[in-house]
Amino acid sequence: TPGQLGITDPAVVAVYDDAVAKINANKDVNPIPCARAQAMLDHYLEEVSEEEHSITDPDSLKPKLAEYLSECAPTAPAAAPTAQVASQQDRFVVYFGFDQSSLTDVARQTVSDVIATLKTISNPLISIVGHADRSGSVEYNQGLSERRAGTVAQALSAGSIPMTNITQSGRSELETAVPTADGVREPKNRRVEITISR
Repeated sequence: TPGQLGITDPAVVAVYDDAVAKINANKDVNPIPCARAQAMLDHYLEEVSEEEHSITDPDSLKPKLAEYLSECAPTAPAAAPTAQVASQQDRFVVYFGFDQSSLTDVARQTVSDVIATLKTISNPLISIVGHADRSGSVEYNQGLSERRAGTVAQALSAGSIPMTNITQSGRSELETAVPTADGVREPKNRRVEITISR
């Protein structure tokens, strides 16, 4: 969220709130366009938060974000779902060991599957989001989730996937796949989620 990234500009917060509302309202009907919009929103926020260190003007991303949001939340009635919308190959999950950010053998195979899929797609947009379980503090798990995302991004880069197509972020323990009490070690929460937008 803008607050987590230290962004207080009301205009940016308004863009974020509007986009999140549209994505949440339409993600079940238009999952792939909404995933593309979410990835672009993450990219926009990252560019705003790191504006002094980036060669990209965040405002230049707004037209593309608006385009993706219009596909996610069309004003006209949505067309019947297509085979592409139902595709499960556009989402992958890489799991990690407890307090680890290195790839296991199983994780390497998943990354290989992602690379194979990406090489069949022209100019894909790739969102990489790291997560942690609820063992440890929120602050520690933020860093751990970011390291996990970075590990996957570097593995994709090593497989000849351009880093310019990749956005990455960490969500600490704030978005668990399996709800648990604080302090609980849950393997399914130690993960990186990869979304490929065509």
